[in-house]
Amino acid sequence: MVLDTPALLGLVIYAIVISWLSWLLFRMLFPPHASPATLHIKDYGEDRRKIPYVAPCAIPEHIVCKEKYILNSRGMLLHTCEWWPQHVGDKPRALVVQCCGFADSNTFLPMTRSIRLAQQGFAVVGMDPEGHGRSDGLHAYVPSFAAIVEDYWQWFTRDIRSNSAYAGLPTFLLGESMGGNVVVQLLLRDGLEQTNYFQGAIMLAPMLEVSPRMKPPEALVTFLRHLAPFLPTLPVTPTKDLLSKAFRRAEVLAMAQKAPYGYRLKPRLGTALQLLEATELVTQRASEVQHPYLLLQGDSDVVTCPETVKVSKRKRSLRAGDGPCQGCSGFLYCVRETGLARHAQDSCPSLSRSLPFPGRYLQVFHAKSGSREKELKLYEGMWHSLLSGELEENIETVYRDIFAWLDRRLSPEEDEKRPGRGQQGGNSKGILVQDGSRDGEARRRSGRRTGEAMD
Repeated sequence: MVLDTPALLGLVIYAIVISWLSWLLFRMLFPPHASPATLHIKDYGEDRRKIPYVAPCAIPEHIVCKEKYILNSRGMLLHTCEWWPQHVGDKPRALVVQCCGFADSNTFLPMTRSIRLAQQGFAVVGMDPEGHGRSDGLHAYVPSFAAIVEDYWQWFTRDIRSNSAYAGLPTFLLGESMGGNVVVQLLLRDGLEQTNYFQGAIMLAPMLEVSPRMKPPEALVTFLRHLAPFLPTLPVTPTKDLLSKAFRRAEVLAMAQKAPYGYRLKPRLGTALQLLEATELVTQRASEVQHPYLLLQGDSDVVTCPETVKVSKRKRSLRAGDGPCQGCSGFLYCVRETGLARHAQDSCPSLSRSLPFPGRYLQVFHAKSGSREKELKLYEGMWHSLLSGELEENIETVYRDIFAWLDRRLSPEEDEKRPGRGQQGGNSKGILVQDGSRDGEARRRSGRRTGEAMD
């Protein structure tokens, strides 16, 4: 029997599809660098809670860590942590509410951030959302991003604000990656309901846009959008390995790959769809953000920082007086001395040529946000995990910027009384455009911060 061309083509396509599905099944059963949580137990919270826990770092004697479970509105147990700085007595400087990233846990690498903040006199609280860490839910499955935001809101308003230990403390949000998106949505709700719970926010490489480098082709995205409602928990979203793109240091990457509650499968279809829709929501509502915030991003981040393009240091320079560009709608800033552009568009008709720039969508969000006190800092050469996976000197640079920003948000009188004042504070030098003012001179060093803020 001789097959005609259409039949032969159909057979080839069928063989390709079967091969692809077989490969996905193999990767699901035998993922690279799989953790014990992935291979040997079921993927639900009650099973993850049975895994022996090993802390990623030692907890100093003057820091008290308390863990407990709360019940959300859907009857699920959610794991929470509190870090209290005993060395400051009964009154910490402020309260920091931490929101962890996708498939992360407050008992893993985010714990190191909590300890650093507590050492500087801040009380820190954190919650593992549904499907994360020791909380209930299918591992790394986000059936509803809105439900996760609601859980954070209910936990904060019901359990944290009612705690007399935190009464009267200035409160700041801190979120990394997916947690950065949660932070934006909490700010939106705080503004909408006029509750004024939060005095500001710090966002570390926030998930405001999923990088095209991490996305599958657009046609496949459309197909997966239609497939996700029917098979939401299927871990077959074709993305690149997130961990290897997030951590610059090999030893930290190896630690993350063996994390007790680590997730090493592909993102679940329903989760991927929810994360994508969450980025679209915060981009559309950026103008509603009114709170002060500090937005930090590495310009070599390929997870949440799309359009990262290396250009020369001379072309990257930015002065407070630059802009606007009359030929580009939705402009950010133009660098007049070079004729190159920082735009919301890839090309500008008023210039002979223009370039994409690091964190384009990040800066579009920043430009559109309604906050009058906002800062955006881009760190040259840094990856996604700014406070865990970077080189030690880079991590210290980011911490200095965070503590300096918090210092400025708190009263000068209180700042003088801060325990250990001067150990971590102070702002690293760099060009920082904030409300049209210039702060310092450029400090251009590979792997260090190139501070750029676009208002």
